[in-house]
Amino acid sequence: MIMSKQEYTANTGRVPRNKDVLMYHMRISFKPGEITPDEATKVGNDLAMRWTKGKHSYVVATHEDKPHLIEIRH
Repeated sequence: MIMSKQEYTANTGRVPRNKDVLMYHMRISFKPGEITPDEATKVGNDLAMRWTKGKHSYVVATHEDKPHLIEIRH
């Protein structure tokens, strides 16, 4: 998050205030066996692209060792 704030300042010339939203963290959960890790990653990518409209960076992390499988950070 510190790097995101630094990048924000470098790109905009503004220092973010505490109430500024610089990123979102979303988590999608599936029941065990409901979806494969590859399918979960595709769902995450599709959701992130719809959310950002392709104009912002994001990270999709599929956790095969956790029950929730996927996180999206934007």
